[in-house]
Amino acid sequence: VDAIPDKILEAIVLTLLNSDAASPLGGVITVSVEHIQVSDKFRVQHRKASQPAYYRVRVADCGPGMTPETLARVYEPFFTTRTPGPGAGLGIPITEGITRYHKGFTEIDSTPGKGTRFDLYFPVAPRTAPESLTPARKPRPTKRLHPEKTLRVLLIEDEPMAQDVIGALLQQRNCIVTTADTGKRAFEIL
Repeated sequence: VDAIPDKILEAIVLTLLNSDAASPLGGVITVSVEHIQVSDKFRVQHRKASQPAYYRVRVADCGPGMTPETLARVYEPFFTTRTPGPGAGLGIPITEGITRYHKGFTEIDSTPGKGTRFDLYFPVAPRTAPESLTPARKPRPTKRLHPEKTLRVLLIEDEPMAQDVIGALLQQRNCIVTTADTGKRAFEIL
């Protein structure tokens, strides 16, 4: 996939957070990845498919599911069935935007009482040469403007799972991360 890895991760995390929030009593969230070779039958069933092959990331939960009325509105920014708050109603529209930016598409299937399945389709990047002929590239170290300095980051995020994932990503990049779940808490830290 020709992709911005952090954006793909963001789309998947937002989808997971949505599934988690939709299952307040717990349950199972299943994540799977599958290579899809597009056929004529697939194109009929998935009208947004315009590429010859995709990787499908599927996030399925066993939460309460959505009514057809709710399902018709999930891509609307700020639409939420939960208590409005910071970021509420943006997860699915942001995920859709990230997926479309990568020339992919999303599909949601949901049945009240049976849960929701959210599929992210990312097109397989065409290869210019067979894999066996493509020379292996050595990874290059990341260049920092000031390698002697450590970046300190104040991460303001109200979703604990997103806070953990984003914090871990920043720490992998040698950042010192301090977290706050509200703007007020962030000002207290400063």
